[in-house]
Amino acid sequence: TIQQTICPGDSVLVNGSWYSEANPSGTDTLVSMNGCDSLVEVSLSFFAAPMVENLSETLCAGEELVINGIVYNQNQPSGQQVIASVVTGCDSVILNIEVVFTDLEILTEIIPPECAGLTGSFSINQITGGTPPYSLSIDGQPFIPIGSLPYTQTGFQSGTFTAQAEDAEGCGWLASFSMPEGPQPTVEIGNELIIALGDSLQLDPIVNFPYDTLIWSPSEV
Repeated sequence: TIQQTICPGDSVLVNGSWYSEANPSGTDTLVSMNGCDSLVEVSLSFFAAPMVENLSETLCAGEELVINGIVYNQNQPSGQQVIASVVTGCDSVILNIEVVFTDLEILTEIIPPECAGLTGSFSINQITGGTPPYSLSIDGQPFIPIGSLPYTQTGFQSGTFTAQAEDAEGCGWLASFSMPEGPQPTVEIGNELIIALGDSLQLDPIVNFPYDTLIWSPSEV
């Protein structure tokens, strides 16, 4: 009787016959030199097949993951490793590795002051990438949640400021902006106008800021 344990996929040759997972047992007749026959029973068993595991990780853009000394980054985001068996020689672990990198992209808008002395606004109109929810910090202040888009913060004086956003995984976005000064309000009526005494003329003022009402002074003119 031949009893043997082998790795999955392997085979054994006995008296010209192959035994494998598809044909794990059988009986062969051996003929000796003196003409005596003997029967041989073959019975194979098999070690456990290699274990297949899948590893999926999400990292921020620019980060890297090291597994068994191999670096996975945006240039090499996936791969396969075989962790060899130390027991049977065939019960290895096959590790399939897939790393996804997320990069925040934010569409913003600067809304300047309507006129000098007022403040402007900063608006986030669109966010792509990353994992919500998102939060925003201005000039190193504590992060606050970004609500529904477009998201707008007001009260910005003229000058530069830094906006920093983060997603739920801690992946960040950083940009600097400049808030312009509001224009000095001006009202013009164009070139000099000459009309005859007693005539009237409708004036169309040229204004560089939004207004509710214009009052002419003195009103009797």
